[in-house]
Amino acid sequence: MDFYKNFAGYYDKWVLNDSQANTLTDFYSDYLCKIDKKTKIVYLGIATGRIAIEIMKKSSLDIIGIDNSPEMLEQCEKNFTHNNLEDKLTLFEQDILDLSIENSSNIYILPFRTLIHFLSKEDKKECLASVYKSMNEGEAFIFDLDIFDEVQAKKNDKEITVSYYDEENVDVLYNQFEFDFSNQIMNATVYQGTIGSEKLENLRKHY
Repeated sequence: MDFYKNFAGYYDKWVLNDSQANTLTDFYSDYLCKIDKKTKIVYLGIATGRIAIEIMKKSSLDIIGIDNSPEMLEQCEKNFTHNNLEDKLTLFEQDILDLSIENSSNIYILPFRTLIHFLSKEDKKECLASVYKSMNEGEAFIFDLDIFDEVQAKKNDKEITVSYYDEENVDVLYNQFEFDFSNQIMNATVYQGTIGSEKLENLRKHY
């Protein structure tokens, strides 16, 4: 979990310019705001709580947040407190592959293509099986994932792009995506630095 240890403080800035971030946030918040308030949302891979906060702004649902990164959970708690929503949130440091959810009447969600963080087909099946095992009869599970675009992937392979730019604080985040087409894996490298300087820190994640 070294990637998240280094990256928790940058994550919300990093996703600002993601083409799917706002669309997925709107989908989950608009859908879940119609759910009976007695239902609890089990948010798998809650990270910093970015989407969860938008859900809470539109509904009165309580959220159980699951993540295996203590740094991301710490940032999530700070974000909920900043938005005065901490009383609606319960956080657990758990691995999605080894869930332990005690309450019932849940809707499980796995937003923002988190499923592809599990690299192999076997890992993805294990993730889905773990969620299914944790669910009670009548509960629901909602998730999303990317449809791979090989043409676009080849176009972007090894290209370095700016994902976040703060001129006032001379802060910048760069993305570099490298594709291993034979093994169907994308390596995403995120660099953090100051504008006009060399890249200072190499933060790496595999998808």
